[in-house]
Amino acid sequence: MSCLAHRLTRILILLAAAGLVLPATAATRRFALITAANDGGPDRTRLRFARSDAEAVSDLLSELGGVAGADRILALNTDREGLEQALVTARERLQAAAGSADRIELIFYYSGHSDEEGLLLGKERYGYRELRKALEAMKTDVRIAVLDSCASGALTRAKGGVARAPFLVDDSRQVKGQAILTSSSADEASQESDRIGGSFFTHYLVSGLRGAADSDADQTVTLAEAYQFAFRETLARTERTQGGAQHPNYDFQLSGTGDVVMTDLRQASSTLVIAAELGGRVYLRDTAGHLVAELKKPAGSPVVLGLQPGTYEITLDDGQQLSAGRITLESGTPAGLGPEGLRIIPREVAVARGEFPPADLARIEDRFFGFGLLPLPPQHAYRHSLQLHLLGARSTALDGLALGFGLSLVDEEMQGLQLSLVGNSAGRGSGAQIAVGGNRLAGSSRMLQVAAGGNIARGHLRWGQLAAGFNIVGGDTSGVQLSAGFNITSGDLKGLQATAGFNVAGEVRGGQLAAGFNVAHGPVHGAQLSAGFNITPELKGTQLSVLNVTTKLEGWQIGVVNVAVDGSEGEAIGVLNFIGGGIHRFRLWGDDLHGLNAGLKLGSRHVYSLISMGMAPGSSPLRFTAQFGLGVEQKLIGPLSLNLELTGGSEHFGTWNMAGYSLVGRFSALAVVKLWKVRVVGGVGLNGFFSDQGDRADLAWLGPQFTYTSGRHTGRIWPGLVLGLEL
Repeated sequence: MSCLAHRLTRILILLAAAGLVLPATAATRRFALITAANDGGPDRTRLRFARSDAEAVSDLLSELGGVAGADRILALNTDREGLEQALVTARERLQAAAGSADRIELIFYYSGHSDEEGLLLGKERYGYRELRKALEAMKTDVRIAVLDSCASGALTRAKGGVARAPFLVDDSRQVKGQAILTSSSADEASQESDRIGGSFFTHYLVSGLRGAADSDADQTVTLAEAYQFAFRETLARTERTQGGAQHPNYDFQLSGTGDVVMTDLRQASSTLVIAAELGGRVYLRDTAGHLVAELKKPAGSPVVLGLQPGTYEITLDDGQQLSAGRITLESGTPAGLGPEGLRIIPREVAVARGEFPPADLARIEDRFFGFGLLPLPPQHAYRHSLQLHLLGARSTALDGLALGFGLSLVDEEMQGLQLSLVGNSAGRGSGAQIAVGGNRLAGSSRMLQVAAGGNIARGHLRWGQLAAGFNIVGGDTSGVQLSAGFNITSGDLKGLQATAGFNVAGEVRGGQLAAGFNVAHGPVHGAQLSAGFNITPELKGTQLSVLNVTTKLEGWQIGVVNVAVDGSEGEAIGVLNFIGGGIHRFRLWGDDLHGLNAGLKLGSRHVYSLISMGMAPGSSPLRFTAQFGLGVEQKLIGPLSLNLELTGGSEHFGTWNMAGYSLVGRFSALAVVKLWKVRVVGGVGLNGFFSDQGDRADLAWLGPQFTYTSGRHTGRIWPGLVLGLEL
């Protein structure tokens, strides 16, 4: 009887489990609207990491959050108009997706400035009430809003939201409603850090969603787990900063049981399993030095992190000693990290930068002068005012001048000048580095780097870099980068990049000038000029090159080939223009020069190019032409538009004879009337013929003529007519 009861119990458990699992396997489609704005207006300090934080969240949701590429809407470094358009786009996509899945979810993320009333986008504000109304208009089962900005907690109290106990009850996923997470309370500042290369809140939220917050080790991270981890870590890491303790807030207005699963580690391209016996604070950096994840791991249980394939540097601080190692993750293959993969390393002597208490750091001793051939690393922390060195030297801090040949190292702060034939390295600096070999700046600074080799700054740079080789900045650049090789700024550029090679930057507020090519990962507010090609996702200035490419065109493209996915607000001048929302038509027409002509009309809103071939049937020998022109189209009333064109090309008589020249041209004023899908084109023009092959009186047949002849050189100008169709 007990055996039968045992079997019945197992059957009931299996049925119950099936009842729980089946609803969870129903198709879920998740959308994400990711927004960011570094610029909060003239009264606010420009942020450094709002855009990169948003990109980190976007990448995470694509990797582990179940958001398909087509279901992500990005509005990075946006203004009010851009945010409004992104919200409209999200609403339209959600409406189109209705019925495509059993469950629809939306995640809204914003990183930038805000105050007690709303989001600060440049000189404009988008109010919290507006934001709530826009989000509530989205037809979804679940809406999750995450705001990483100052005073963002004001959004959670707009409808009386209060902190409640976590709603994780069981493993079912029948939750509906809205949840709001904010990086700070209504009267607190949200903070970002050079050390982590982003904001505290987003950094720990992303770390948690990669697996650090998986408290029940079920390979999934829920909304409650992610919030609790981000709250705990953000508060702990901001208690001693200048901005003071930062308390993330939340407002969950969700019905049903269970919790929303935010990330599924089983979907990761690769995973890192940190062994149970390891304990302490773990830091993971990629090959570019970016801090990818950070967590406090308790000893006794393993932790699984979902990461992209690649090589990572790992540091473990157990409170007594530091250990470091390197591990390479391959797609589809979990990798384990145990004690055998780490080696003990010494702690560096450092100066506190405001995030940690200085009590456990070595005392800095002031010394005016320091000198030595091949000196050993200092056993004490020294601050030098003047340092002379031959093939070596090192200071913890430098206030004055470092001279010599060989190498000059400043571990932390440098406020003066370093001169070296080979080398120069500083943690932070405010003066200048000059070297025949190269310069390296590990932190952020007002700094001018000059080198015959190359310059590298891992943080932000405010003055500039000059090099015969290359310049690289790991953060934002406010100033100039000039080189004969290449310039790279992984952050935003506010200034000028000029090189004989290529330029790469995030958002550009200024210009990029290159003999090779220019690439901007963010909007360009200025100019991209190159002999090769220019690429930016959003152009609010000018591109001048052989090939110009942008996603959104709000300025001018001038080149041989211009490409813009959305060119509804810009113009393009070129031979081939492929502009979304622009002019793409085939024209067939006759005129007094050639009875039969066919051409392609390619352009933007108003400006277009016209590439055509024409012939005069019945002429003997057969006369034909190849022409190129530029035109402007302006809509007048209803279906009526006015076209002004200037075209020209070569005229041939019987063969493609390239000896001498015979040129034809026309300036035309054309009326274009749209009739259903066909446009009727008609108008008048002023024709011209110029040749060194003698006069061709048979070309002109309409109206008065002006003729010039000198030997075999002939010029003829006369009025003409045009009539045709456009498709």
